[in-house]
Amino acid sequence: MARVSFEMDDVQLTTNLEQFGAEVNKRITLAVDFAAGEGVKQLKTQAPWTDRTTNARSGLVAVPEHSGVSQIGFAQHEIIFAHAVTYGIWLEICNHKKYQIIMPTVIDVGKHLMNELSTLFDDLETTHV
Repeated sequence: MARVSFEMDDVQLTTNLEQFGAEVNKRITLAVDFAAGEGVKQLKTQAPWTDRTTNARSGLVAVPEHSGVSQIGFAQHEIIFAHAVTYGIWLEICNHKKYQIIMPTVIDVGKHLMNELSTLFDDLETTHV
């Protein structure tokens, strides 16, 4: 029977995870920020309604948020898509959702962001293995 031994330097492991976590967070932050910017463009250019006052279209936002760094340096990243006008909800749900723009944009931007993150993690895997 073969004997296997394993030694681990927990201080070095923690240091490596912190550095790796910082690099991952930096790259995810950039990807999420870029995706939010693309989301705003898509919201404003593809909103299917006629905007008589420009309030609804100019009030569409996609705000990136980054928070909650854990002990090993990983954070929570999200994009908040919203209307700034009070009647924005009605544009989303009335007329069998004919005028909705938020959810179609969330889906589209989400797909692109996930592809970007997949590429990011593939790149990290090849550079850190």
